[in-house]
Amino acid sequence: MKNLNLLVESAITALHFDGVNREMIIDVRCAWEPKERRRLVVKGIDDLLIDDMRPGSIIDRVSLYGKEDSMDDTSECASSLFFLMQKRELNATDLEWPAFKDKRSLIQEDSLTLMVIEPVFGASIIALAESIRLEAMSD
Repeated sequence: MKNLNLLVESAITALHFDGVNREMIIDVRCAWEPKERRRLVVKGIDDLLIDDMRPGSIIDRVSLYGKEDSMDDTSECASSLFFLMQKRELNATDLEWPAFKDKRSLIQEDSLTLMVIEPVFGASIIALAESIRLEAMSD
C-alpha cells in the first residue's frame, strides 16, 4: 500500500468527473506548509464510489493498493474492493464471487489500482482505475 501522507487533513477544493473519458480530477489544498495545491488524477476508471461529498470535505488518509499489496481475504484492500463493488462488508461467502475474483486478479496483475480516500469530514471516495497519480498545481 502506498500512503499519500502529505494529503492528511487536506481540503478537497474541487472534483471534476468526465464520464465519457472515464477520468476524474480531485483538487486539494494541503494543510501543511507551504499549503500547496495538489491534484489527484484518476484515469481509466473501472468503478467509482463517492459518498457524502460536501463543501469543506477534509481528507484523513489516501491509500493506493496495487500488485505488491496483500489481497488475502482479510486485507484492507480486499475489503475496500468488495465494498466498492457491493456497498456492503465482505464476508467469507463472498470470496468466491467470480466478479470479485476477477477484479482482485486485475489489481494483482497491475492492470488496475485501488484508491481509498477516508475522510475526517465529508467525502469518502473509492476508485478502481488504470492510473492514479498525484501532481502539483500552480497557483
